[in-house]
Amino acid sequence: MLDVQGISFRAGDRWLLRDVTFTVRPGERAGLVGPNGAGKTTLLRILAGEVEPEAGRVLRPAGVRLGYLAQEVAAGSRRTVWEAAAAAFEDLRRAASELQRVHAALEGAGPEERAALVRRQGVLSARLEAAGYYRVEAEVGRVLSGLGFREADFHRPLSEFSGGWLMRAELARLLLTRPGFLLLDEPTNHLDLDSLLWLEDWLAGQGCGLVAVSHDQAFLDRVAGKILELEAGRIVVYPGNFSAWIEARRRRAEQAEAARRAHEARVRETERFVERFRAKATKARQVQSRIRMLERMGEGPEAPPAEGPAVRFRFPAAARCARRVLEAEGLEKRYGGRQILGGVDLYVDRGDRVAVVGPNGAGKSTLLRLLAGLESPDAGRVRLGAGVAPACFAQHQVLALDGGATVLGAVADVADRHPPQVVRDLLGAFLFRGDDVEKRVSVLSGGEKSRLALVRLLLSPANLLLLDEPTNHLDIPSKAVLKAALAGWDGTFVVVSHDRAFLDGLVTRVWDVRGGRVDELPGGLAEAVTRGRAAAPGPAGPGKAAAAGNRKALRRAAAEARRALARRAAPLRGRVAELEALIQAAEAEKAGLEARLADPGLYRDGAAAREAQRAYDAVRRRLEGHYRDWESAMEALEALEAEAG
Repeated sequence: MLDVQGISFRAGDRWLLRDVTFTVRPGERAGLVGPNGAGKTTLLRILAGEVEPEAGRVLRPAGVRLGYLAQEVAAGSRRTVWEAAAAAFEDLRRAASELQRVHAALEGAGPEERAALVRRQGVLSARLEAAGYYRVEAEVGRVLSGLGFREADFHRPLSEFSGGWLMRAELARLLLTRPGFLLLDEPTNHLDLDSLLWLEDWLAGQGCGLVAVSHDQAFLDRVAGKILELEAGRIVVYPGNFSAWIEARRRRAEQAEAARRAHEARVRETERFVERFRAKATKARQVQSRIRMLERMGEGPEAPPAEGPAVRFRFPAAARCARRVLEAEGLEKRYGGRQILGGVDLYVDRGDRVAVVGPNGAGKSTLLRLLAGLESPDAGRVRLGAGVAPACFAQHQVLALDGGATVLGAVADVADRHPPQVVRDLLGAFLFRGDDVEKRVSVLSGGEKSRLALVRLLLSPANLLLLDEPTNHLDIPSKAVLKAALAGWDGTFVVVSHDRAFLDGLVTRVWDVRGGRVDELPGGLAEAVTRGRAAAPGPAGPGKAAAAGNRKALRRAAAEARRALARRAAPLRGRVAELEALIQAAEAEKAGLEARLADPGLYRDGAAAREAQRAYDAVRRRLEGHYRDWESAMEALEALEAEAG
């Protein structure tokens, strides 16, 4: 298991993490959530061993591979996409090369040397067979295809790909290593709907542990079995998926508010009694008792974590325009020799809310640029209705920002229709808070510039919005502001997005772009999900190399090696299982004592409090001993298994 014990970490004068403690067991999948800047990426890096905490420790299971996907992946190398993904099997490739050398050496070996070579041949064959080496080729192809790479991309160098595709190649390598634990930092940012659905299905079918940072609510609903909420340096663990966390958090806030009100009512009642009878000698004893009671009451229950200000933004009313807002006939577009769109006919009527979905590279962004008039089609035409005033959010808006302007200055020319406080609140909702509004645009990150361009769009007068992946760099509260603004607007919009939670309940039409076509989906988002799953690659079949060699002999040697290893490993496996059961029981006992020690009422009885503290110290010492024994047993088991390699 991945056991985090009291870790703390400081960035400058600010504590990002304070006494953070939680456990992720084998096969358990956790979503890590919290405000931007709360320290989620730092926590993942500590779990991965890339950063050392100032206090506490992380116990990682010995002999279990841990895979970490960072938000930013290094620039592409000269390796091909296939070579980068297949690097997951480098140790097996070396074993296969050694097996070939053993085969060659057998031909001229004497009796004694031959016996040793045959034994080594059996061990290597068993290892390759057990690891599925002969299915590697098919498995690499299946994972790359699942993450959106076309076969034509497999042998292209990584240096030809953008950052989003480099992240996919690195994710493919990580998945192929078959890690015991996966740490994923925003894995969905650069995935289209098809690839996102494939990744969810893959994770659901694996037995690995998972900690994932994501602002994609639908993704966390599908893959997470518990939520780790990081706020103000602390972790609170909630059972269930993202939706269950939202409900639990709501109930927690309601209970805290009810407790606060009850406390205030008791305080007011006690104060009234004191004021009423303070001057009466016959009530002096009761008055003094109530005064002491007030002192003990203190400030009352701790308030729940702040949700942050609720930002309400409304677009200006959309100017009246023709019923048929936009119409396209016979649109065609090619890049080089490749046709992106061919013979596309479509329309948008006033009040329509259209989602555009489909695999990356199919032409979604190209379609939006054609509709916005930012590119010209190779054939066909786009017509806007009378009175239509379009505004577009895409990469060119980000590039057009004035680098010398401040954040506040960059929106000044479109903010005159709105009160200054509304503009500042909107900037705050999109994570430009306090002194951030005085930053120069030139020093902003790509994601910050994208958010700033989106704020400019929201402040601009328009009655047709064309939005290309507007949620990519937004956290969950910012998405809620954008969704609420669009939901309450009387204009028309077309939005390219893979974010199902954002689109759900917002759009009225869905276009699916693939194979040069744009198809309207009568079944809406549900049909888009069905299409995406149908397009995903199926289970891997045997690779081409599976037919080579004497498979029958390999299977016999593999079976004998496995039986011998199992006989020697059985006692160690039993000991590991026994210790894990003891650890689980002790963790449960420790959690119960922590809950008891957190109860202020316990300390009214000094003897009970001391006994609870002694029991807690004892169980922590017992746990440390169990963990030491477990690590020793796992190391011995790992050493035994390494003999087979």
